[in-house]
Amino acid sequence: MGNSAPCCTDESITATPVETAVASNTTEEKPAPAEVEVPLVITFDVMDGTTRNMTFTEKPLGLDFSLRLPMSVKRIKENSHGSELGVQLGWTILQIDGEDLPDNFDAALQMIHQKLLRLKEGSRRQ
Repeated sequence: MGNSAPCCTDESITATPVETAVASNTTEEKPAPAEVEVPLVITFDVMDGTTRNMTFTEKPLGLDFSLRLPMSVKRIKENSHGSELGVQLGWTILQIDGEDLPDNFDAALQMIHQKLLRLKEGSRRQ
């Protein structure tokens, strides 16, 4: 035992401090994820040979459409998002988000409903 180094007593080794985590009774609340608003852009034929893109940011739109193709605006509810944007009676939907409206009424209606899902609920009651 004369030539063996004693275990763990080398004074040339310096101790490295160790940080210890202390649990607390308080939990840090993470902020809620920001709601991402993705607008809905509907391209209308406005009956004078031109088109107009209308950007909707909330639902309901406040618009009633014909129940056949081409889907045209038949009614605009007072104080609705659609009336606020200036949508007019008789305008016909050509595209939604740059996609042509399908040639089949049921497919077109499904497309509209699907795209509306991403819009937040507006504060207007209709």
